[in-house]
Amino acid sequence: MPAKYLGQIVAILKDGKTQAERALTDAHHALQKPEMLSGISREYQPLADDGEQLPAESKLVQVTVEEMIQATKKHLARLFDMTAARDFTNGPGGPGATADVEIDGQVLVENAPVPYLLWLERQLQNLHTFTAKLPTLDPATTWTLDDAVRGVYVSEVQETVRQVKQPRSFELSPATKEHPAQVRAWEENVVVGKWRSVRYSGAVPQQRRAEILEQIEKAQRAVHLAREQANRTEALEPVIGKNLLDFVFGS
Repeated sequence: MPAKYLGQIVAILKDGKTQAERALTDAHHALQKPEMLSGISREYQPLADDGEQLPAESKLVQVTVEEMIQATKKHLARLFDMTAARDFTNGPGGPGATADVEIDGQVLVENAPVPYLLWLERQLQNLHTFTAKLPTLDPATTWTLDDAVRGVYVSEVQETVRQVKQPRSFELSPATKEHPAQVRAWEENVVVGKWRSVRYSGAVPQQRRAEILEQIEKAQRAVHLAREQANRTEALEPVIGKNLLDFVFGS
């Protein structure tokens, strides 16, 4: 962090908060657009050797949940650090109302002051709301991780037939000298080829979302316990008022 003094930290904190909020909002909006997370690859095969050829189709996944998580983490981490710098620097003298945020024996935040713990609780609630709305993969489809770096999943190959309407007719009665032939005509759907398709998705398995929510909830409980512990710190009782007011008004 480039800032070394409290005044510098306070000055840049507003900008850091704006960037983090924008990153979280942008990620939320992008992930609520299904077309941004979906892709497809389709190839056509006619049944007849001389059948109509159709061009292949493809659409790439434009954004993935994992990419948005990583982009958001970077901005949030900076905000968490800048806010900690402000609140830890502003911490009280004496014994201080602080506590460790500890989860399963691991201390994630050491000697956090109460104002920072209160702030953390609000941020974790925002993260919980964000995570609860992360799009998940269609459970009716079997998915395989195709690109671990981006977090793109691919479905099994799916085949669908292509049908076209072709005219058909049936002679009800032959033509005579007096009357033309009586013919019944209709159109019939005929299978002329098949599409082989695979779908791509930037969503995450439901289990992945559930695991993140579980981790957030663990962190929320730990922060809450830390705040309760810090609030049990014995209060200082400085005597300031009389000396100060005696100086102002006279004893």
